[in-house]
Amino acid sequence: EVLSKEISFHSKINAFCGSLINPVDGEPFSLLFYNKNVKRLKRINYQYFMGSAHVLSRGILRKIGCYDERFGVGSKYYGSEETDMFFRLKAAGEEVLYLPNLKFYHPIPETPDDYVYKYAYALASMLTKNCTINKASSPVYCYIVAERTVKSAIRLLQKATLKGKYIQKDNRYHYASVLRGTFAGIRDFIKNEL
Repeated sequence: EVLSKEISFHSKINAFCGSLINPVDGEPFSLLFYNKNVKRLKRINYQYFMGSAHVLSRGILRKIGCYDERFGVGSKYYGSEETDMFFRLKAAGEEVLYLPNLKFYHPIPETPDDYVYKYAYALASMLTKNCTINKASSPVYCYIVAERTVKSAIRLLQKATLKGKYIQKDNRYHYASVLRGTFAGIRDFIKNEL
């Protein structure tokens, strides 16, 4: 019902995303999904566009193509297929609309260290890909890599010096795995794909 109304109201938009909710406890997957405002997404808002929480028109898939099969669970680069699609939508000049009332219920698994590494690896590879094919937007992609790298390095320093809550955060977010996966993803994509 939410999607039907929004599609008819925003008839020129071909891509929508919504809130990803854990069906076990009803909590949003990310703090982003507490945002209750409809939002036209810019490249920097890529995290709203989750793999299991977006809808694309058939026409847009004809226009820009399907998902890059090198990305995604079971592929060469484990994940980030939806983020790659999001950046391709933006490169094609498409609007992407976040609809907070469009809810997708999906189990949210624990994030073991190896999963975080694989995801960081895939994200960095995908950002490297997009830097090479969309040079005009490469500052945004470089910013995303820098932000994730600096944040993870700071959190590791806090864990080493301040202990306490930073050890608990690291147990959830695996900051060393983010750093290792990011650098390996950039290196391997350049080595194997360019």
